[in-house]
Amino acid sequence: MKYRALIFFSSGIFVLSACNKKRGEGYIVARVGTKELTWAQLKEVIPDNSSPGDSVQLAERYITDWVREQAVLIQAEENLAEEKKDFEGRIENYRKSLLIYTYEQEWVRQKLDTNVS
Repeated sequence: MKYRALIFFSSGIFVLSACNKKRGEGYIVARVGTKELTWAQLKEVIPDNSSPGDSVQLAERYITDWVREQAVLIQAEENLAEEKKDFEGRIENYRKSLLIYTYEQEWVRQKLDTNVS
């Protein structure tokens, strides 16, 4: 129930903030808290060759998902304790794991002999 209220509230924010105020980065399409989605950012996710109907559907879906994500991020920032928001160590470990995995895959690709005798 709380999640539905959050989505409803976020949608209301979207409707109220979709008034296309001009900024240096372009027109503002949506705003949640201090985060803004601009027309330029929205155009990047819509393919140039899509039909007008498809473009509208893609834009609506992207805006809805963006608003939902921003609203949940705001809730997470407000409700999580500081020690739960510290991800630096985990990010560094994940980065190391990705580097090692990528290196190993590339090494295997280079050394693997695909010729069968």
